[in-house]
Amino acid sequence: MRKRLDAATALVHQPKLVFLDEPTTGLDPAARNQLWEHFKAISDHGTSVFLTTQYLDEADFLCEDIGVIENGKIIARDSPQGLKERVGGDIITVQTPHVDDAQSIAEEAALFENHQITRHSEELSITTQNASERLADYLIALKDNDVDITSVNIRGPTLDDVFLSITDS
Repeated sequence: MRKRLDAATALVHQPKLVFLDEPTTGLDPAARNQLWEHFKAISDHGTSVFLTTQYLDEADFLCEDIGVIENGKIIARDSPQGLKERVGGDIITVQTPHVDDAQSIAEEAALFENHQITRHSEELSITTQNASERLADYLIALKDNDVDITSVNIRGPTLDDVFLSITDS
């Protein structure tokens, strides 16, 4: 309730510019979404909103221009879509107990153009421009090599991916 009251008192007089410092921290998802909608509406009606947030999905929804700050310096600035395009394509995620084999096949099959591979435990992520065109071929190569697959996903990059990519985190 305190967060809602803070937002209401900052916005009641319809300012031209409003600074929001992590306005939805600690809110439940329903309250968070309500505030997002309200911030979007005031922005659409001419109020400039300067937002600091750790929630990159919030920045993606609310912001037209995003600056990524590391060690007190802006290291990237663009629209959410512009930042996502820097990641280098869509991301294929394969979960398998045979992550070494899945990585070897991805690298040796030469299926993916300008790709980047990252590993996390039993998960392999392949970022590439031609993900959707080559995913079926990759899955066939995994099957032909008896690599068990727990799950497969293909998605566009998020601002979390952007942050991790440009900060080398």
